[in-house]
Amino acid sequence: MHNAKAVQVVAIATFGGTAYLAGGSAPNTARSLAGLGVAAAVVGLVGDDAHGREMAAQLTAAGVDASPLAVAAPPVATSLAVVPVFIGGGRGCYVDLGANTVLDGATVAAAAVRLAARRPPVAAFHLGYPHLLPRLRGGALATALADVRAALPSVLLSLDVNGVAAPEVDVPVLTAAALAGVGLLHANLDEALTITDAPAGVTTTPSAPATAADAAAAPGRDNASPPAPPPHPLLARADRPTEATVTGRDLAALAAWFHARGVGVVAITLGSAGAYVAAHPDAAVAAAATGGRLAPNAGAGVFPAYAAAGAVNATGAGDAFVAGALAAAVAVPVGAGELTAADVAQSGLAAALARVDAARAARSVPRRALLAELTGAPTLPLPPGLGGGVGGGWPRRCRRHRRWR
Repeated sequence: MHNAKAVQVVAIATFGGTAYLAGGSAPNTARSLAGLGVAAAVVGLVGDDAHGREMAAQLTAAGVDASPLAVAAPPVATSLAVVPVFIGGGRGCYVDLGANTVLDGATVAAAAVRLAARRPPVAAFHLGYPHLLPRLRGGALATALADVRAALPSVLLSLDVNGVAAPEVDVPVLTAAALAGVGLLHANLDEALTITDAPAGVTTTPSAPATAADAAAAPGRDNASPPAPPPHPLLARADRPTEATVTGRDLAALAAWFHARGVGVVAITLGSAGAYVAAHPDAAVAAAATGGRLAPNAGAGVFPAYAAAGAVNATGAGDAFVAGALAAAVAVPVGAGELTAADVAQSGLAAALARVDAARAARSVPRRALLAELTGAPTLPLPPGLGGGVGGGWPRRCRRHRRWR
């Protein structure tokens, strides 16, 4: 054929159904907390639109207090994400940030002041996904967290940095000032590697290639695979670890980076490999960051994930882990000095299982009952670098507590 125009063929993929859910860090974590029997409220900003009203309605139906949600004036719309869940359990995410682009520290601080009047007092304040909040990055994040501490002096601050490696992030997100005094920080392995490899906070590539040549050279169907990422500066190894190759020494080095900046408890989730949880080794720093909840020798370790009985949908697993970890923390009174890394990990992994396992996701079980139900339950094997072998139950020493916290 002569003078024929090139035709691009676009494949059509089918899917099995849709679900309309109030998602994101705060709603997911709050909903999991409510399912575990812990009172929760959501602070945030939505648009004056159907999506915002649906979010509030779904949170309320799940037992979450949605009254602290602020409503932005038009044309600001509620943030919306499309999350395809694939048959193999993986997922994607396409986001219109909407109201997230205008949520700022003043809104967060005002909400904290209102929460200070609540009785019983607020025990924990969780902030998730700061990389998706352009006005709560770097110094602005540090200021907002300081304002929360001022309004709620005894609160345990929790920070979830899920997704910090997303291409939308091209400015610093975390600073040492923002991390100082955070009681619980959650990241997955890739996120922990990204944060600790950035000299001045979390930075990644801009959202678009600089030139057309860059775009043409980007990995794709007709291009070569991207080069292996460089070694991590904190780790004594020639490659960059994955969940299958990471070692306990690697995880301890990553946690130490956060501890050096004042974080009380670091939780690094590892997908099906479980989680690494480490309490700050300095009892005084740990006590200051957690309101004296941590035991003097709270410890650190790798803890295996529980095996699912049904199909797995990993969407929201990290948020559910945080909910379980927070539930364990706030169950310990301020100053009691009883919380351990094993308590945090076990409760977090139990909550994650309740979220991702289709055999459990449809029902709410109070946390203590869930932990009791999982006593001796099978776990997934750890990878070789973490002493892996055949899966089994939780170590007996992690289950032999006088009471479920």
